[in-house]
Amino acid sequence: MLPEVKNLEAVELGLRAAMNRDLRGVLEQLLNDPGVVVPEDQGRPGEKCHRARGKDMETIFGSVPLWRNYYRQAFIPRGGCSTTSEISSPCPRFWRRTT
Repeated sequence: MLPEVKNLEAVELGLRAAMNRDLRGVLEQLLNDPGVVVPEDQGRPGEKCHRARGKDMETIFGSVPLWRNYYRQAFIPRGGCSTTSEISSPCPRFWRRTT
């Protein structure tokens, strides 16, 4: 005979946490499958490819790492980044990621 459970909330929270963890793993495998064809995953003339860059994607199950190629113009014209926050990191309007 099973022991009596008086607080089902703890059981529900544990099951939800386990389900979310498992579903994040499934989603990560599906989205990062090497066999998945990613549109526009070819460099354009004058772009430099940065392969397999990670970014966390928020889902209803929690954060899932997504690995994609990013492309950057090889030459950024003078004055391309105007604010100090853009200078400390790559200028966002000169970066293109694959979808």
